[in-house]
Amino acid sequence: MSQTQMTQAAPLVSQYLHHSNHVVRYQAIWFLGCWGRMSNYLDQIIQSAETDPDLDNRAFAARCSGLILKSHQNPAAMRALLRLVNNENGSADLRCAAYSALIYGYYGENGAKAAHEFDPIGTKSIADFDIAWLTSVANWVDGLNSDTEVGTIEGRSH
Repeated sequence: MSQTQMTQAAPLVSQYLHHSNHVVRYQAIWFLGCWGRMSNYLDQIIQSAETDPDLDNRAFAARCSGLILKSHQNPAAMRALLRLVNNENGSADLRCAAYSALIYGYYGENGAKAAHEFDPIGTKSIADFDIAWLTSVANWVDGLNSDTEVGTIEGRSH
C-alpha cells in the first residue's frame, strides 16, 4: 500500500480497535502503529495499551507506540507509558513493552538497540529497569508541552 492508501484506510481501520475479536484489534493496532506509524492515531494506540481486554494486545500496542514515538514526541503518550511501566501490578510483558517504547520516545532511532533488548525475545527484564533514567524521563516529559506533538526528533541527543 502507498502512504496515501494507508492514510485513506486509517479511519476505517481505527474503528476496529474496538472490535469484539482480539485478533481483529491486534491487526488494527499493527496497521496503525507498527506498519503505518501513524502519529495521528497514537492516542488511540496508547488507549489500547491501557485498556484492551487482551493482555497481549495491550503489550503489542505499547510496542507499536514506540515505533511512532521514535520519530514524533508526544508528551501525553510518554506519560501514559510511564504509568504503565511504573504499575507494579501490571504484567511484566506490558511493563517491558512500555519501557521499550519510552526508550524510543526519548532517544529516537538511536535507542533501537536498547529498546529491542526489552522485547519478548530480548535479554532484559523488569529487573533491568533504570529507575534513575525513568525519573529523568518523567522530569523531561513534564517540561514538554502536554497537549501537542512536538514533531520530529531524528538526530536529537540526550
